[in-house]
Amino acid sequence: MNHRRWALWVCVAMLVALVGNASAQQGTPPDQPQAPASPVTTAFTYQGQVKKNGGAYTGACDFKFSLWDAANAGAQQGTTQNAPGVNVANGLFTVELNFGDQFKGDARWLEIAVDCGDGAFTTMTPRILMTSSPYALGVRPGAQISGTLAGPAGILRATNVGEGAALVGLAYSGTGVTYGVLGNAFSPNGYAVWGYANGGATGVAGVSASSGNGVYGSTAAGKAGVLGLNTNAAAYSVGVLGQSDAASTFGVYGSSANGTGVWGQGAVGPGVVGASSSNIGVWGDSTSFDAVWGIAHAANKVGVLGRNDAGIGVYGTSAVAHTYDLAGVSGVSTGDGGIGVKGTANTGTGAYGVYGVSHNGYGVVGQSQLGYAGYFIGKVGIQGGADLAELFDLSDQSEPGTLMVIDETNPGQLKASDQAYDTRVAGIVSGAGGVNPGLTLHQDGVLKGDTHVAIAGRVYVKAEAFSTPIKPGDLLTTSSLKGYAMKATDRERAQGAIIGKAMTGLDSGTGLVLVLVNLQ
Repeated sequence: MNHRRWALWVCVAMLVALVGNASAQQGTPPDQPQAPASPVTTAFTYQGQVKKNGGAYTGACDFKFSLWDAANAGAQQGTTQNAPGVNVANGLFTVELNFGDQFKGDARWLEIAVDCGDGAFTTMTPRILMTSSPYALGVRPGAQISGTLAGPAGILRATNVGEGAALVGLAYSGTGVTYGVLGNAFSPNGYAVWGYANGGATGVAGVSASSGNGVYGSTAAGKAGVLGLNTNAAAYSVGVLGQSDAASTFGVYGSSANGTGVWGQGAVGPGVVGASSSNIGVWGDSTSFDAVWGIAHAANKVGVLGRNDAGIGVYGTSAVAHTYDLAGVSGVSTGDGGIGVKGTANTGTGAYGVYGVSHNGYGVVGQSQLGYAGYFIGKVGIQGGADLAELFDLSDQSEPGTLMVIDETNPGQLKASDQAYDTRVAGIVSGAGGVNPGLTLHQDGVLKGDTHVAIAGRVYVKAEAFSTPIKPGDLLTTSSLKGYAMKATDRERAQGAIIGKAMTGLDSGTGLVLVLVNLQ
């Protein structure tokens, strides 16, 4: 059966080959079409005519449609579309074809094979050139297209009409990499995708409804994958804005396998600013390196600056086991006179430059191999304790308030006193009466000890007044009652056996007496 002639009409829901120039029209076009209720796909409608022996054919036919990149030979694009049992009336037929994302501006030809009950397919010649249709793939009705392919943008610009988007790209899941909008800029100063918006609108908006990327930027030439510029120096504006409205989500998220997740640089203003009205302004999280790193190259500047108007300027937390190498906040200075971490309180009574809090460990720890672990210029105040203590090993267990003497049988250790006027008197175990040590002296690896023993300051001591009452101002010495102090009445024996002066009294029996420790 010979099929000598085909007459073809193409009705396409999307652009299949974009050529030539298109110019913008001023104002809103009449009878503007509305945006489709559902996303536009890559399918389009094809209508043609079958003639058999010079006359219009009526009946059922089987069709095969294939897409090619050349009028003859060439490479097939996409898969062959089979359309069996198509109803042909008066020669006319309509089918829906979907070759996928095969229309990106290059020329395409349609090849058709037909079998109208002959038992074999006949391929029609020549192939049919696919021409343009009113709307491009991914651009919904309502957009006005302006600019040319030769302009600074790799894709055509689109001007927003009404409340709709100027350019919309929809990418659906499938094999390989898919793009909602793909732009290529070949000029070194051009833009692959350009977005421009007035009146509070958005120049380029990227939305991901599931697990994809809203906006993806990549560069291999030392430039920025995504660049945001703020050129309005007279007003507060933002180059790149990231906003998160849901809990445990991210407005801006930076990730790097071997480089920098987020880098901020400011020639005049701050490189990175984090602000939060009810949560964390800047959050750093790292599983194998520093969560937040700050470095300052200018003199008298700081790597990381935290400011506190009503909350915490810089907050760092570490969940690892006790080690001095891993910390919630780490400051490093490698130059002479440099500062690893600097805290400044300029105004306000009771303000703190650096404030450390610990519920069961150390609020602030300073460590130095050769220099000072802590160095203070100006007054030093200590709250939370009243005595100066050292850590000692004890040869017997002693509770807070116990009066201690040097243990001659265990060098370097202390034991509870057990005789009157003992010149070996050394100190009092701290912590009795709710008074904690204010300052503790100790050197790891050199002097052993795990018990705080007060050697100066105010501390409570266990005392007895069986023979003589104790009054404020009395000198106290060791008693024959183990671990207890008593009033020193024998001036000659008291020489070198005094622990300090009583600041409270005890009329009889035993009890706690506040002592101003002053060994003599």
